[in-house]
Amino acid sequence: MRSLVFGLALSVVACTKTNPLDCADGQCSDPAHPYCDKDGTVAGTANACIAVSCSAPSEFVKCDGDTAVACNPGADGYDLTTCPMGCTPAAHGCNMCTPDSSYCSSGGVQHCGSDGAPTTFDQCMNGCSMDPAPHCLQIVPRYVPDSCDTQASDDLDIGSNATFGTDLDTACTGGVIHQTAAPDICVVRNRTITIESAATLRVTGARLLALVADTDLSVHGTLDASADMSTPGPGACDRTSGMGPSSSSGGGGAGFKTAGGAGANPTTDGGANNGGAASTDPAQLAVLVGGPCAVSSGAGGGGLTLVSCSGTVTIDGTIDLGGGGGNGGSKVVSTVVGAHGGGAGGNLIIQAFNVVITGNLYANGGGGGAGYTGTVQGSPGADASRASTFGALGGAVQSGEGAGGNGAAGTSSGAAGKHPVSSGTAGAGGGGLGWLQTYTPTGVSPTLTPADASPALQPNLTIPTK
Repeated sequence: MRSLVFGLALSVVACTKTNPLDCADGQCSDPAHPYCDKDGTVAGTANACIAVSCSAPSEFVKCDGDTAVACNPGADGYDLTTCPMGCTPAAHGCNMCTPDSSYCSSGGVQHCGSDGAPTTFDQCMNGCSMDPAPHCLQIVPRYVPDSCDTQASDDLDIGSNATFGTDLDTACTGGVIHQTAAPDICVVRNRTITIESAATLRVTGARLLALVADTDLSVHGTLDASADMSTPGPGACDRTSGMGPSSSSGGGGAGFKTAGGAGANPTTDGGANNGGAASTDPAQLAVLVGGPCAVSSGAGGGGLTLVSCSGTVTIDGTIDLGGGGGNGGSKVVSTVVGAHGGGAGGNLIIQAFNVVITGNLYANGGGGGAGYTGTVQGSPGADASRASTFGALGGAVQSGEGAGGNGAAGTSSGAAGKHPVSSGTAGAGGGGLGWLQTYTPTGVSPTLTPADASPALQPNLTIPTK
């Protein structure tokens, strides 16, 4: 009996003996299996003592979900690291960023590669937005609201004199926007746009023009979107203003911000009472417009918007959107045609996160033509001036006919045409001023200190961002 009991006792002891590869108590006693795999992260079995296989300190071993397993600095155990952006073998542990993604980071948009490592970084001057996808915060420009949505791939630098025609589809690198009851808009799209100080860019065509830059847009030289006599600036002359001439009276100048001058009749300066009226502020319109033309002759200045999606529009050069001069009176076969009025100045819209204007801005009216002399055509009015202190001269008297009225400048309306002093027909009225407007986001105060501006800039308006 004693032998049997003793044998049973030995059997009980053998069955309950502690497993040397079990570390439920946190201890591993077998020197060959020193690491306690508490959660089974390394070998797959929880609370198992396992051997350590490390050839170098801090060597990456594996990913277990979002946990990175690596050898410890002594290469005699393992360190487990929870990875906030996931773990991938390509990253040899924790990803530095979420693979194949972009996100807002401090100062910009970080793009992440498939290996969980950052690739490119887009610096954002005005903050970052996640909606609908990570991008630098940008304005939503009026008239061309979607133009900032896709970034451009190259820069536009105009270093010498050039002419740009808005009618050529391929020139509109940002596409053509169709407006209702207004001219189309030719969009030119680049990362940056610069007109250098030695350059003049002359713009023509039936479409309005939008210059849209991802970041900075700078006019150091001259941007000329003015009319040339009866040739309108870009997108101008989709409408006329005032009334045309008769055989004895001069035509009225076109009005826009200010009224156009009335043409004279045979006895009274401005006696034809046919000048174009001042119009509603185009900022109240849903469409972009240029300047109106006088009937039959003096053309309007162009319609132009300058857009910086996330940077600054800087103008320390000159922008001219002046109206064209009206033709002088003439005789066609046996019919006397009276003098024509001057065109109105155009419409400039500047939209950006910031605007700095220290240069010259002009949207003056063109001069009215002089009357027919009785033997030769009257003198034409001059195209709009580049000054705030004097307007374009009306057509000068040659031999007694009526002189044309000067175009508007500064704060004036177009001047009235003059009646003939001895012979010939009456002069026409000068064109009125155009509009100059800026937009920035709420809380941004632009620098609007032009060296010269005619007319004065409108009070700055706000533009939304996204």
